[in-house]
Amino acid sequence: SMAAQTMRSVEDREAAYLAFEARLMGLSHVHDVLTREHWAGASLSEVVPRALRPFSDASQGRVQVEGPDVWLHPSLALNIALILHELATNAVKYGALANGAGRISLVWTHDADTAMLRLTWTERGGPTVSPPTRRGFGSRLISRGFKGEIDGSTEVRFDPEGLVCVMAARLVDYDPIAL
Repeated sequence: SMAAQTMRSVEDREAAYLAFEARLMGLSHVHDVLTREHWAGASLSEVVPRALRPFSDASQGRVQVEGPDVWLHPSLALNIALILHELATNAVKYGALANGAGRISLVWTHDADTAMLRLTWTERGGPTVSPPTRRGFGSRLISRGFKGEIDGSTEVRFDPEGLVCVMAARLVDYDPIAL
């Protein structure tokens, strides 16, 4: 599915191949964590840097990451990795990482009482943002990535000063020790 969506209606096959390879590598970095943990889950504090690793050259210290350590179900860890990869890809092409001045803040919170995890990706200092004219695979992945089996939500705002993506999911009935 990832290959088909990446290669669908592309004019530049080399760029499509590189995009597919980057998606695959971003996912494989998180698979490494899950494999080490015997697929019992993964730490969000470890998933985030691994998902963003392919963009370290482009970001050069312009991505601030902050949040408590939270243990994620494997499917949520993979969803977060894919969404972060898409957000970073778009930031390099069109957003805060498309110039030398933009910055990204990824902040998450976890409310233990309600089991709610909330991640906020905020871009500032890049080119002026406007909503896309069409929705591709990446946009659909970002908007639908927290729905379905994890019953979460995603809100994407195209503020002129930078894209903001807020993702929320309830971390319920998941105990990695019980697995």
